[in-house]
Amino acid sequence: MDGLGVYLAVGWLLFLAILKSIDIYNDNKKQNEKRQNILNSSQEWAKEIEPLHRNSRSYPVDWSQRKLFVQKRDKYTCQICSHTRFTQSQISSLILDREHTMWTRLHVHHKVPLSMGGTNDLTNLVSICETCHENQHRHMLEAKKRLCLQKLHRARSVQSISQWQQELHLIQKRLDQFSPHQW
Repeated sequence: MDGLGVYLAVGWLLFLAILKSIDIYNDNKKQNEKRQNILNSSQEWAKEIEPLHRNSRSYPVDWSQRKLFVQKRDKYTCQICSHTRFTQSQISSLILDREHTMWTRLHVHHKVPLSMGGTNDLTNLVSICETCHENQHRHMLEAKKRLCLQKLHRARSVQSISQWQQELHLIQKRLDQFSPHQW
């Protein structure tokens, strides 16, 4: 390849790199716009729609938005054990969606249960991890124990049986020490 050919090839590669960086810039711009739309709709929901359902004695029609709002407010951190999978900088760069909420395994808990006169007001809702949520509700631990017993009875290998016996032991220990967090 002669000098002109190399020069043209380098120029072409540079041109392609510039086009790629423009695409990346546009994708980032779209993601930022999407993030801003989510934030704006979240703020609009909190101002306009949330008050309509806060005194509901059952799960309101806007429960999914309510969960997202509470988890975002709590910075995707369990308010009992402070467990989180993200740093602050990672949270700000995420697009908040159902997949993100499911992945963190955070639950939204009523400090005062609906059955005891609690409401769906945002001040009565808190983000807690799955383990801490189970520790708040004995029935959740008992259901997990039943499931573990079923899996133990179905287990065939020594390793699997040992694993389910250990899990069952840990669940029973948590049941024996059951003491819900006092809000």
